[in-house]
Amino acid sequence: MNLINSDQWGLAYVDGTTAVLVRRVEKYRDLLDNDELLASGLQVLRKEAGRYAAETRPLLKPPCSPRLVGAAALFLSLGDYEKARRAHELLALGTRGMASAWVGLGYCELQLGQPAEAVRTLEHATRRFPKTAQAWLWLSAAYAAVQREEDAARAFRRAGTLDPGRAARFGNPLVPVKPAATPTHPLLDRER
Repeated sequence: MNLINSDQWGLAYVDGTTAVLVRRVEKYRDLLDNDELLASGLQVLRKEAGRYAAETRPLLKPPCSPRLVGAAALFLSLGDYEKARRAHELLALGTRGMASAWVGLGYCELQLGQPAEAVRTLEHATRRFPKTAQAWLWLSAAYAAVQREEDAARAFRRAGTLDPGRAARFGNPLVPVKPAATPTHPLLDRER
């Protein structure tokens, strides 16, 4: 998603399953300046979120919404953690078997300065999906954020037993992180 964050490309339309990126040149200025076009796509997304929320019940789970999955990933990539959090929260409640929804929700809570909430969410994710290294990695970061160093070290070791390469790329949350040269997708790895 580095295209979106560049000065050369702009987002003209997004509805969760479709994103239209155009070069920032005079030829496409009308598309990029068309607030109604962008708003129409976001309205489609809002309707889908409303439909999905209405269908989510304790014993009734709607099918996974590709539109919400796409929106969650896009908002994460844009660094819009509040919108990404809302999309991940809907997915986590409606699609209980989707580990990435719970991990994404916990990650967003961390980015929004809510480490205690992130700990609760990611503890749930590791109980529900104990073999998901990414859940353990972000739980280790959440523990570190609330100064639970022993728990952070334990969660990081658990992730390392599940996926040593990913844990090495993520880095121990108790060791200071060097700034990344180029942004990476937040759910993949942290730069060391």
